[in-house]
Amino acid sequence: MARIKPVPDPNRTQPTPAAAPADATPDADKDGYDTDFKGLNEEEDGEEKDEKKDSEYDGTAVNEKEEQTDDTKCPHCKDDITLAQIKAITTIDAKNEAMVTKLLEYLNLYKADHKIDTCVRKAHFIAQALHESGSFSVLEEDLNYRPSTLTSYWKKDEFIALTDANIAAHKSHFSVAAPKPAAKGKDAKTAAPAAAPAAPVADQYKDYSLNPAYIYGNTNKESTVKLTSSDGKSKIELNLVKHRADERIVGNRKYGGRDGNSKDNDDGYNFRGHGIIQLTHKPAYTSFTEFAQKTGFNNEKSTLDFTATSEEKGVKKCNSDLLSDKADPKYAVQSAVWFWSTYKSGSKLESKSDDENFAGVTNVINGGNHGTKDRYTKLLNGRKELLVYDHYRYLLENSKDEKFKQKLKDALTKAASAQSVCAYSKKTKKFDANCISVDADPDAQAVLDEFGGNGKQDAAKGKKDDKSKAPPAAPGQAGAAGKPVPGQTPPGKPAPKH
Repeated sequence: MARIKPVPDPNRTQPTPAAAPADATPDADKDGYDTDFKGLNEEEDGEEKDEKKDSEYDGTAVNEKEEQTDDTKCPHCKDDITLAQIKAITTIDAKNEAMVTKLLEYLNLYKADHKIDTCVRKAHFIAQALHESGSFSVLEEDLNYRPSTLTSYWKKDEFIALTDANIAAHKSHFSVAAPKPAAKGKDAKTAAPAAAPAAPVADQYKDYSLNPAYIYGNTNKESTVKLTSSDGKSKIELNLVKHRADERIVGNRKYGGRDGNSKDNDDGYNFRGHGIIQLTHKPAYTSFTEFAQKTGFNNEKSTLDFTATSEEKGVKKCNSDLLSDKADPKYAVQSAVWFWSTYKSGSKLESKSDDENFAGVTNVINGGNHGTKDRYTKLLNGRKELLVYDHYRYLLENSKDEKFKQKLKDALTKAASAQSVCAYSKKTKKFDANCISVDADPDAQAVLDEFGGNGKQDAAKGKKDDKSKAPPAAPGQAGAAGKPVPGQTPPGKPAPKH
C-alpha cells in the first residue's frame, strides 16, 4: 500500500527548523539515529526513490513482524523439568526432595546452553543422570566394595604374609580361626581322647598369605575366608572382623595410575565419580576447572580450582568434593551439563540422543554397559513424562522440511527397534562384548504408524525381502553372473548319460 504524501496548507505559516551546529554528529548508538539521513525538509533525489520506498512498504509496523520459528523444536522443548516429572520417572526419597528441587533449578538454568534443549535430549540426559546418581540420591561414587569385588586390584606379590607381626597389626581386621575338632567315630567310647593343644610356634602361619582386599574391603557380608599354604598341603580359616571399606585405599587402587591419575598419590580417590553424571579422573576435573573459570555458566565465572588439595588437622581434602555437595548441588549439575556438551563434544551426545541411539549414549556416559536395564527403564518413563511422543507428533505435523521429517522417522524407527548395548572389548577395541539387549519401544512405533511408517526403511526392507524371495532359475538357465546353476545342464550341451 502506497503512503499518502502530506500537502502543506498555503494559508498556514510553516515553522523554520533550527539549524544544527556545524560540528554536530548524530549519536547512532544512543538515539537510533541514521547518520545518512538528510533531514525532514530535504527532498529525495528523483521520484524513483519515492516509488521504490512505496513499493517496499507492506503496511506492517516493524514490531509486528513475525519472528522466525524453529521447526526443529516443539513448544515443550523449552519447558522446565519439574519435580513431579522426575517423581513419575523414578522414586525420589522424600528427605531428598528439597535438594532435588534445587538441583532442577540449576539444571533448568543451564540446559539450553548445553545442548539439553529438546524433549528428546532432556529424556536421554535425565535417564543417564538418574542412573548415575541413584535417582539424585548419591552425588559421590560409593567405593564401599566387598572383598570379592576387589581381589583383582592386588597382585600375588602384594599379598600379606601371615607372620605374627602382621597378624597383630591387623587384629582389627581378622583373626585365625581355631582348628575344628576331629569328627567323633560311631562308638564314642572308643574315640581317642582329644590331644592337648600344641604350644604356640613362632610364625606358624608364615606360609599363608592374604589378599589385602579382605583388609580394605567391606566385610559386613563376608565373615570368613579360607587360605591354602604356599606348598598347597594345608589350609586354615580366618574370621573377618566386620568393617566398612577403606574408600581412600580402594579408590587409589581402582583409579590410580590410569586415565591421567597418578599412582603415587591420592588422585584415584580424589577424582572418583562426583556429581549427577559422576565425573571421574583428574584430566576431567582439570578441564572442568578451565571451563568454569574462563567461560563459566550462565555468565557466572568461577575462581575455584576443582583439583586443589589441602590438609587440616590430619584430614585430607580436595575441591573435587564440591561436586557432591548436597547443600548446594550447583557444581554437581554444572559438571554434568559441561560433560554432556563440552567435555564429550567429540562423542556428540546430543546427536546420539536425536537419533535415539540409546546404546551410543550409554557407552559414552558409562564407558560400557553397566546398568543398561535401569537406564533404559528410566528413558522409557522419561519419554512419557517429558512429552517426547508429543514432540515427534508436533514436528511431523508442522515441519515443512521433508529431510528433517525423514530424520525424525529414522529416529522413531530406532526407538521402535530392539537395541544391544555392549561392553568395551580391549581385544577388538570396540563395544562388542557381553551385549545386553533392550526391547523395542511400542509407543514410538505407534507414533511412527500414525504418520504412515517409515517409507525409506520400508523400501529398503522390501528390496531385501524381494531378493530373498527371488524364484529359482529355470532348468538350463544361467544363475548369478551368467554362470550355470549347479546341478543343471548348461545350454548347448547334451545331458550326461546315466
